[in-house]
Amino acid sequence: MNDYAGISVVLTGASRGLGEAVARRLIEGGAAHVFCISRTIHNDLCTAASAKNVDLRWTQCDLSDTRATTDVARAVCEACIAEAEHTAVLINNAALLEPVARIGAIDTQELVDLHAVNTVAPALFANAFLAASETRAHELDTRILNISSGLGARAMAGVGMYCMSKAAMNMLTQVIQTEQEGEPHPAWVCSVSPGTVESHMQKTLRDADEAHLRDRETFRELKRSGKLNTPEFSAAKILSLVHRRDIASGTILSVADL
Repeated sequence: MNDYAGISVVLTGASRGLGEAVARRLIEGGAAHVFCISRTIHNDLCTAASAKNVDLRWTQCDLSDTRATTDVARAVCEACIAEAEHTAVLINNAALLEPVARIGAIDTQELVDLHAVNTVAPALFANAFLAASETRAHELDTRILNISSGLGARAMAGVGMYCMSKAAMNMLTQVIQTEQEGEPHPAWVCSVSPGTVESHMQKTLRDADEAHLRDRETFRELKRSGKLNTPEFSAAKILSLVHRRDIASGTILSVADL
């Protein structure tokens, strides 16, 4: 189903890869409002939104800057909720993969930046989104889609910080569900893995130092054998969750399940 009329969406990490594909699909489906957050603006998406009369607003923000992220999250989530017609959705998509290094050889600043983007920022956006939705919970369908990874449940040497951050995202999903289940108008939340998607992240894994990433050949074989999802395929599956009413809140799943 590619109809997003009346839906208001906050999307982090919107400028490339999966995030770009999600933004483009929302535009093509006529979403009412799309609030994109990334370090750079994607001018082609802005042009496409204008052609479709979609209200797309882009905020440039480095999510590793926690103070700036706090302010941006509050502003865009309040606007998203205030202007939603019937459905408001937060898609926590932005993530860093690097450092690709074994624990004991990780640069400290890269470690801190990864968790600021992958762990702290999703929590800040969820916190702001749920706070903003309180006044309209009775009249809006509020949904949070946390873009996770199979590595949130499986350890892999060389990408330990990424694994750790995605496990934290899955726990964020479960905590939100637990807290919301007693509310009169609970928000719905899930974690969804996009599968192995052809992306800048996959290229980084294929090019990594095998001394740190001993599973490097696995990622190269996925590319050679054509087993990578396109961003467009995964985006369509993820956005189907906007309309699904048969999946329980708090579920952790993959696009392979959809």
